[in-house]
Amino acid sequence: MAMAEPLEFEEPAAFQLQNAPRRPKRLAQAVVDDLLARIIRGDLPAGTVLPPETELGSGYDVSRTVTREAIKSLEDKGVVRAKQGLGTTVSPAEEWNILDPAVLALAIRYDKNLRVQTELSNLRVALEGQMAAQAAAHATADDVAELREIITRMAKETDNPKTYLDLDFEFHGTIMRISGSWLTRRIVRNIHEQVRKQLHWVPAQSVELAVTHAEHVAIFEAISRNDPEAAQHAVTQHIQNAWSRRREQLQKVADKVFS
Repeated sequence: MAMAEPLEFEEPAAFQLQNAPRRPKRLAQAVVDDLLARIIRGDLPAGTVLPPETELGSGYDVSRTVTREAIKSLEDKGVVRAKQGLGTTVSPAEEWNILDPAVLALAIRYDKNLRVQTELSNLRVALEGQMAAQAAAHATADDVAELREIITRMAKETDNPKTYLDLDFEFHGTIMRISGSWLTRRIVRNIHEQVRKQLHWVPAQSVELAVTHAEHVAIFEAISRNDPEAAQHAVTQHIQNAWSRRREQLQKVADKVFS
C-alpha cells in the first residue's frame, strides 16, 4: 500500500506526520504511543488541532474505528480534548494525567530541565513522609522484625548497587504497607516504578550507598521506636538528600541527550 500524504496540523504547531507506525499488531496502541510521545516531547504543543479522524487514520493507515479508540485513550490520559464540531486539541501540560504510567514515563524521559522530577521528589516527601509517620504509629513487633530483616540484608549489599536498589524499594514498600494507606501507596508505587527506571541511568556508587544506608537506618530506628515525628523527618531528609545527590548527575545526562 502506498504511503499516505503527510498530515498537516493546524496552528500553533507547524508539524507534519511522517514515518507513522504502519499496521502493528495493536493498531490503536501504536497510534496512542506515537501521538503521546509527540505531545509530551513538545512536537505538538498545547492548542494544536489534530486532523479529522478520517485523515488521521489515513496517515497511520488504520481505520476510523481504530483512530477513534486511540483518541479516546489520549482523552483519558488528559493530553487532548475532543469536542463535537471543534475537533481534537492538544491540552496544556497542567491538564495531563501525570500519574498515568505512560504519561509519567514520557514526562520523565523528556524532562530536560528536571522540573517534573523535582516536583515528583517534593510529592514523595509529602506522601511518603506521612506514610512513614503512620507506619511508626501502627508498627507491631512483627512489622519491626520484618523491617529489621530487610535493613540487615541491605547492610550487606552496599557494594552491590543493583541488589541494594531492589532491597531499597522493598524497604520503602514495606513501610507503605505497614502505614495502611492503600490509596496513597498505589500513587507512590507508580512514582517508584518510574524512579527505579531512572536510577539505571545514573547507577549509585558504593560511597553514595553507604550514606543512603545510614539514612535508611535512621528511618528504621524511628519506626522501631514508634516515633511518628522522627520517622517523618527521617524519610523527608532521605528523599531530599537522595534527590540532591542524583540531580547533578541526571542534569548532565539530560544535557547530553537534549543538546
